[in-house]
Amino acid sequence: MESLESRKLMTATTLTLNSISDASFAAPALVAKSYQIAPASCPWQFSGIAGVSANNSAFTLGNPNAPDGTQVAFLKDTGSMIQTVSLDAGVYNLSFLAAERVNYQTQNQEIEVLIDGKEVGEVVPAGTTYASYQTSNFTVTAGTHNVEFLGVSPATADSTAFVGEVTIAPVVDSIVDGGFEGVTLAANTYQTDPTGLAWQFSGTSGVAGNGSALVANSSAVQNAPAGTQVGYIQDNGSISQTVYLDAGAYQLSFLAAQCAINQTNYEEIDVLVDPNTPNVQNVGTIEPLNTSYASYQTSTFTETTTGAHTIEFLGLNPLGGNDTALIDQATISTANTISNSSFETPALTAGQYQFAPTGSSWQFSGGGGIASNASNFTSGNPDAPNGTQVAIIEGNGSMSQSVDLIAGSYNIAFQAAQCAANAVTQGQQIAVLVDGARVGLITPVGITYSLYETSNFLVRPKHTPSSSLA
Repeated sequence: MESLESRKLMTATTLTLNSISDASFAAPALVAKSYQIAPASCPWQFSGIAGVSANNSAFTLGNPNAPDGTQVAFLKDTGSMIQTVSLDAGVYNLSFLAAERVNYQTQNQEIEVLIDGKEVGEVVPAGTTYASYQTSNFTVTAGTHNVEFLGVSPATADSTAFVGEVTIAPVVDSIVDGGFEGVTLAANTYQTDPTGLAWQFSGTSGVAGNGSALVANSSAVQNAPAGTQVGYIQDNGSISQTVYLDAGAYQLSFLAAQCAINQTNYEEIDVLVDPNTPNVQNVGTIEPLNTSYASYQTSTFTETTTGAHTIEFLGLNPLGGNDTALIDQATISTANTISNSSFETPALTAGQYQFAPTGSSWQFSGGGGIASNASNFTSGNPDAPNGTQVAIIEGNGSMSQSVDLIAGSYNIAFQAAQCAANAVTQGQQIAVLVDGARVGLITPVGITYSLYETSNFLVRPKHTPSSSLA
């Protein structure tokens, strides 16, 4: 007789890139109304009092049914669950549904979300009904990474939260949760430095709901333009988000308004790309005109490298006091590029200027040209907003450039200032024309650069317009 090799049959398995396995905790399939602590045969690894529960078990009894399927994960006290995922290099965030337990709860359970041991989110589910939560954006290199959900309530408490529908998604060429709806606030409230959002907050900044003390009173109602919540920046607070951008040209658009309540003066906002790095770009300084929401757009900015980049809205509070701006519907979009938009070509000697220079994608005439910082034209003005050079339009001078645009609606945004050395009483005006039709007439206010924007104009199919600034 001969012993035969023991064999087991297995189905084909695959390692899926950029995804969570068993996001709904369907494995292992439990008997109805049961639960299992630290189950095997699951892509998740559990420790402490954590595992999988079916509907109406001793854990889930009284809670709504699982949001998808019949099972959810549970984290009691300091229990945890972890999964190793394979990711491409890039920027990601995690989304999931969570709820507090109905029964035997002595205090709310708090969930810490970690990537490779680093916290990317901290969530206290708002109630016993499942709601959506999202981590901040995080950057990873190509390879395997650990996704962990950790209960942080003390072991002496009796605190449990349920988790379902865990997804991981790349953040490419887009802003996540531009409407600040990612964490649902209680009615008529606001929250400073909230967690569980794709945004990161510092200083006095956060999210305000309709009817809260920041956005409504008896004489002014500033309901969110979309949804029920907006972001707010008070004094020198800031709101930032890390996004993954391909190399290319982009613009940021958003709605903003001054706060109508307890406002001392007014709030200004700097829009920065990659702050706190040598490559920082200031792409716009915005002062919302009044307490009504209006649309604002930054100047075009160019990223020469593909990868993670940080977008920041920074409060300036130039006159001091208690000043707040409200922001909603922030988006980023690829720009139909105007080349040499910062007028760095041709490169001039420091402190020099040149009328009608050659070697540029712009065509200059009359009193149109380029000046570097501290030249006879720019002396007395702040340095160029980007790079070291700016364009000059003196008298009836002009500059123009031809660009290829697909059909659609556009506007032109740019920064401008009056010349400090030769400012006349009325100030220089700038007419902005597209194919000879005026779309804007701008008179820069003061010698400090500010962001200006034309009205929208329509480009029809099979049309290649020439954008001319004169």
